[in-house]
Parts: sequence; structure tokens; C-alpha cells
Amino acid sequence: MELLISLYNLANTTMNIPTNYDPFHLTWVGIVILTSILLVCFFKNLNEKGVRIMAGSLWGLMVALEIGKQLIYSIWLVDGQFVWDYQWYAFPFQFCSSPLYVLPIVAFVKESKFRDAAITFLATFSLFAGLCVYVFPNDVFTEITFINYQTMIHHGAQIFFGVYLAFRYREKMTPKNLVWGTAVFSALAALAMAMDIGAHYIFPIYGIEETFNMFFISPYYECTLPVLSMVYAAVPYPVFLCIYIFGFMLCAGIIMLILKGFVKLGDLVERLVSRK
Repeated sequence: MELLISLYNLANTTMNIPTNYDPFHLTWVGIVILTSILLVCFFKNLNEKGVRIMAGSLWGLMVALEIGKQLIYSIWLVDGQFVWDYQWYAFPFQFCSSPLYVLPIVAFVKESKFRDAAITFLATFSLFAGLCVYVFPNDVFTEITFINYQTMIHHGAQIFFGVYLAFRYREKMTPKNLVWGTAVFSALAALAMAMDIGAHYIFPIYGIEETFNMFFISPYYECTLPVLSMVYAAVPYPVFLCIYIFGFMLCAGIIMLILKGFVKLGDLVERLVSRK
């Protein structure tokens, strides 16, 4: 029991809550930028087996960290006894949780349109979601050290692996595949909506009185995402939902265009260097 209490206290080690663009945040920004550059420079032509190993390893790391996060949020030490109290608001099916479900497709599914759609989704939609957190991470920081590192690794991986996939599969970064990537996003959002509605009716049966707002699109709870929270408050829910969906589609398209520009720039630099 003493060992379990020691592990519990270790997992719940605290730190000063980081703030936007403080040394903790900026350090992780630097790590993600450097990791993106290194992956692109040294692994952009990695063979298919290597890509699958990389995707599978990253997925395993993200799953392990997510399990740790869920345990920290759900296990409480009360009067020397452990109590399980699951925090449903932290259920891992948010937009930023999508790599947990999409990465295995890249790692284990054979070459197909389905896998291409997953790759495009990770290189656009998922990458954009990670960028949003890194630009404005204030809401994800807590006093628990593990949670802060977990969120920076998780969202940072969305960025650097998304950038890497865009360079590695540059020939797949096309409008047609973006449509397939949008289908992945739409399927995940539809599932999140079904879960939100289902929880609204099922939770009361079991006496659960907690916020359950997957993808922040529940018709029963306000959206708390930056910018979108203002949209939610200003327009009827159906209009908000349309803006949410088409807004992310637009952002994913912009991300693809920007990445294609970087890919062309990188190819140009590589050609100029090779001539020397």
C-alpha cells in the first residue's frame, strides 16, 4: 500500500502552472520545430516499413501517456484509501485525441485509399488541431507536472508527425485526398455527436452529472474553444455546427497549401545544394 501511495504522489507531482509563451511553453515550441526539421531532413524518403514502425511507435507512446492521464484524473487518495471517480469530461475522444484512432491505420493497414485518407487527415486536420493548442495552450495547462508534459508531447507529435507525413507523402497531398481526409474528419465528428447525444440521455439513468462534450459540438453544452466559443454564443446551434465543420475544412485546406509550398521550397533547396 505504501508503494502505491508513493507512486500516486509521484504521478501527481505539481509545478507552477505554465502560461502562454513562458519558458516551459517556448521550450516545447523549439523542440517541436527542431523535431519537424530533423524528421523532414533525414527521414522524408524513409521506406514504407520504416514509416509504419514510426507511426506504430508514436501511437504506442501516445496511448501510454493517455492512459497515465486518465488514471491521474480518475484515481483519488481519500483518507488513505484509493477512490475511483472517472472524469467524463476528459474522455479521450476530442478532436486532438483523433491520432489515437487514426495512427493505427497508417501503421497497420495496407496501402489503400483508406490509408491515404488517414495520412491526409493527420497531415492537415490533426496538424491544425495540434497547432491551435501550441499557439494558445493556456486552457490545457494544469498544476500536475505529468499532465503538462503529456499534453505538450501529444499535441507536439500531432504537429511534427503531420509535417513529416506531408513531406514523406508529398505526392498524396492533393485536393482529391483532402476530400478523403475530410471524410475521416466528418466520420469522427459524427461519432462524437452521437456520443454527445447518447450521453445526454444515458448519464441521468446512472446518476452521472458531468459535462460530456466530445469535439465540443454537443447541442447541450457550450463550446469553450477559443474563437468558436464566441461563434457559439452569437448564432443558433445549427449555424454554429456548419461554421465548425466548414471552418475546420477550410483550415485543413490552408494547411495543405502551406505545406505544399514548404515541400516545393525544400525540393528547390535540395536541387540547388546537389548542383554544388
